[in-house]
Amino acid sequence: MAQLFLQQTLRKVLDFVIPPRCSACHQQLEKPHMLCGECWGKIQFIAKPYCNCCGTPFEVNVGDEMVCARCIQTPPPYAHARGLFVYNGVGKKLVLEFKHGDRTELVEFFCRLLQQNLGDYIKQSDVLVPVPLHWQRELVRMYNQAALIASRLEEKLGVIACSDALQRIKKTASQGHMKREERYKNVKGSIHLNSDFIKQLKGKRVLLIDDVITSGATVSECCRVLKPVAAEINVLSLGRVLL
Repeated sequence: MAQLFLQQTLRKVLDFVIPPRCSACHQQLEKPHMLCGECWGKIQFIAKPYCNCCGTPFEVNVGDEMVCARCIQTPPPYAHARGLFVYNGVGKKLVLEFKHGDRTELVEFFCRLLQQNLGDYIKQSDVLVPVPLHWQRELVRMYNQAALIASRLEEKLGVIACSDALQRIKKTASQGHMKREERYKNVKGSIHLNSDFIKQLKGKRVLLIDDVITSGATVSECCRVLKPVAAEINVLSLGRVLL
């Protein structure tokens, strides 16, 4: 009780000295780690109806179990994938600042939204596994944004996070301007399963976590190395690029 009182008191003092601001436009707010009404309205959250497999939104309601044509033609290596919002506008701005702008405090904002919108989906998993960064890239950035999400979700929802289960053994080129086929070729053979985590992943329902899904190339490569040990692989991302 005394610790809670101290935390609340410190929060009030900090809010008085540095007032909470909108995570996107920095307009002053009453509570931290939130958006103002205008910025909130500019995020395109992904909600039903969407493909039951890859999570791509449908324009019309065709039923909860419907699968899109792409997943029927080329089934993905995971059971289900879900994204929090479409990767554009304010959502894209926040992800880029989180990823490249040292705004690690945004993990609290993102995980709060994930818990509210996809909490049940996350809690169906046994283990959270973030998509890895190459050690040189992580050394420069000083953190892996996917690992930060996994760690915070572990604290919030109690699902175990294995942040070092996957390792990126090849420094791949940036995929920002690559075509779909080029992305798959670029990441091929770049992900390795850390043998120290095989027992923890064996027969488990694994939730693979990434910041953004574009073509699905990196996620597919991660699934390839996880499949021999995991009972099921699902995917969670903040942003989803609609191709």
